[in-house]
Amino acid sequence: MALLLQQQLEKDPRWAKFITHLNQTRSWVQLTDLAFLTPPDLKAKSRYLNLPPLAEWGRNTLNFLDHPHDLPGKPVDRKALEKKLGWLREYRETLYHWSVLLTIAETAESYVRYEGYHAAAADQLRKRLDELGINAAARAMETATLEFVAEQSAQARPGERLIGSSEVLESLFGKYKDLQGKNSRGGMTPQLLAIGAIVMKKTTETIRRGLAAIRTCDVLQWCQEHLGLSVQGQRSYAYREQKPDTKLLPAPN
Repeated sequence: MALLLQQQLEKDPRWAKFITHLNQTRSWVQLTDLAFLTPPDLKAKSRYLNLPPLAEWGRNTLNFLDHPHDLPGKPVDRKALEKKLGWLREYRETLYHWSVLLTIAETAESYVRYEGYHAAAADQLRKRLDELGINAAARAMETATLEFVAEQSAQARPGERLIGSSEVLESLFGKYKDLQGKNSRGGMTPQLLAIGAIVMKKTTETIRRGLAAIRTCDVLQWCQEHLGLSVQGQRSYAYREQKPDTKLLPAPN
């Protein structure tokens, strides 16, 4: 979605001009009484991910320009405010259009995050984006977004949903590492089998069936065949072998 935003913003000459104004404004206000209106810092990489905080700053600052008010115990210089930030007014409509592009990106990202890629994904997403095609740029981004989702969804077999975001996997491994950290100092252990339990809906019945179906000796045999000793187990085994047999030591005088 960042790449699609980049395509649309690079075509808009107002974007480069806006960034120039933004950088100038930062130097104008950051060490003054108007420092509370300093624009957000820009990312050097993935620059088009700057749009969300910039759009929010633009909307909030325009609202303050339209309705300026003094801060608690600190008056606001209206003349300085207009001089240093008045340029933002000419971008009122532009910020609205950029916010629409951002909404398209966020809507598609949210849909894929929760629904994944599947046969009906492009059609379902189209219904959510229909009212956002307010101008040529928005329609072009909407079309490109739907084409990408359709392309990715074509890989799914009938009735299958493919994960569209790595967040669910990162969350799963994060939970596993937290569980592993409480029981081991390194390496794969039988806790690996808990990954299935992490993602399932646990009820008294599912736990009862699991305990009845899988014996402890089955788990130990699976771990021995597929995991072997963990790093901590190897360390314990190695150190234990190095310890002298105290039963063979001569009794002290």
